[in-house]
Amino acid sequence: MQENSIDWEKENIRLAEGEAANREFLRVQTESASDSEVLRQSLRNVEQLVDDHEHHRKFMIRRPTGELIHVVPSMFVDPPIISGSMLRRSMILHKRSRGRINSLRARLGLEDISSVARFALRFSFRIVKEATAGAQFLIVDENGKSKEVRFGSISGSQANAREPVTDGPRTEDVITPPVAGGVLVSAPDPQQVSTAIRRRRVRV
Repeated sequence: MQENSIDWEKENIRLAEGEAANREFLRVQTESASDSEVLRQSLRNVEQLVDDHEHHRKFMIRRPTGELIHVVPSMFVDPPIISGSMLRRSMILHKRSRGRINSLRARLGLEDISSVARFALRFSFRIVKEATAGAQFLIVDENGKSKEVRFGSISGSQANAREPVTDGPRTEDVITPPVAGGVLVSAPDPQQVSTAIRRRRVRV
């Protein structure tokens, strides 16, 4: 069904000038046309992060070295002092994204929608940066059972250079401290390095 132009609106969002390079990195790695597209994707990611955290499902990053990183929402809030000036950017959001950003503001206890936007972009930057470095991602339920998950691949030469995922979703036991939230697709091949933030979870 075709959507009406009324479904889309501009929102003035204040972003940190010092994080401009991170936003450019996200646009390139996700092949997004604009900061608005990156933000819309990032809001979906954060919504799942918060859902998981609230339901005691945990998100862990496992680096190629074996290092395990406990990820919690508090890692992505504004620091007490944001270096550099704030830039006002006009972002185009769908009505669903507007509902999402307002809901997240309340659930995260953030000051305004700009704070949510900065939070979401920081989270996506961290995940995409880790993915391009070969990290894998785990969801751990409240019983300590883990599921290996991945971010959906993007089109283009970068994605084509990677080995395809041939296995379906699988689970494994991981003895680790608890961690928090995530969103995603199927379990990755160990050699698969995903570079996108477009993702949906597959449950098994």
